[in-house]
Amino acid sequence: MSDANIPALLEELWEVDFETWKDIRFLLLNSMMFSEPREIPLEQHIYHDIIQGCIQRAIAAHPDHWILSMWTCPAGWQVMIRRGQKGYTDPEYMHIGEDDTPATALLAAYIEAVRAMR
Repeated sequence: MSDANIPALLEELWEVDFETWKDIRFLLLNSMMFSEPREIPLEQHIYHDIIQGCIQRAIAAHPDHWILSMWTCPAGWQVMIRRGQKGYTDPEYMHIGEDDTPATALLAAYIEAVRAMR
């Protein structure tokens, strides 16, 4: 996965969580006036920050206590979303996204988690 897959992941997000997709699109279109990452490093960072921030807020607002963990590994970034509370997590409900950027790994794990709730 890479930045090239972000548009495909955003399309998947549109299918599973329209409200979060709408938040991301609104901020992307109105903050920098671009809808896809370009080659300018600052714009790439802003693009990723907007996606990551919106997904993190959606996770934090989730009523069944989703817990988010992110870390780097030799292959890039890994993100784990699991259901639980402090001191306890549900081992049957764990979703992992992996990618070379934290935003795409988080987006992939979030989509998987939302789909599993259905």
